[in-house]
Amino acid sequence: MKKICPIIESIKIIGTKPRLTIIRHLAESEKSFNELRQVCDMSSKTLSINIKYLLKENIISLKKEKNKHIYILTKKGSELLPILKMIGNWGKKWKIC
Repeated sequence: MKKICPIIESIKIIGTKPRLTIIRHLAESEKSFNELRQVCDMSSKTLSINIKYLLKENIISLKKEKNKHIYILTKKGSELLPILKMIGNWGKKWKIC
């Protein structure tokens, strides 16, 4: 039986530029689809595909307010934030970016 590596499987879920960008912006505050599209600087199609994936993986959730869909990080998504900050600090330290 093939062993599953939790690091690799976790990176598969969050490890694309669009997904990380969405998570980063939702860490600042909840946002509507149009707000995300503006701050993430991606097409509606790309944003929609990645929002659906993050919803399916329970990284973000949707709440409906009047005529708006508002996206927020779930507890699962929020628990990623200190990990992502550590990765960012590592990248700065080693001048990855």
